[in-house]
Amino acid sequence: MPRTKRGKNERVPVRIPKPMADGVDRIVEEFEEYGWNRQRFIENAIAEMIMKIKSTEGLLLPNATLDIALRYYEEHQEELRKKHGTENIIDFINFCIRQCLNKKGSTREET
Repeated sequence: MPRTKRGKNERVPVRIPKPMADGVDRIVEEFEEYGWNRQRFIENAIAEMIMKIKSTEGLLLPNATLDIALRYYEEHQEELRKKHGTENIIDFINFCIRQCLNKKGSTREET
């Protein structure tokens, strides 16, 4: 097992499509100044996705408000995506916050 700064980490094999691996290899070669290899690049991409998911778990909204927002988003998801470009619940919540702040005059309109 490879050693990390914190000790040994057990590894598991993962299979990815060859075109995706080829894309990673092209990026690694193009940006060699970052010192990436295929393994490190993929590990960092997975770690980034995990952090992104975990950050959405800690929304600072009361549960009742979040439940209402989730229900509304689920019922109007396609309309919201087409009209406002919201791809997920976080985009929708950010959109709602921007709308509220714009109405209060607290932010400038996005250009």
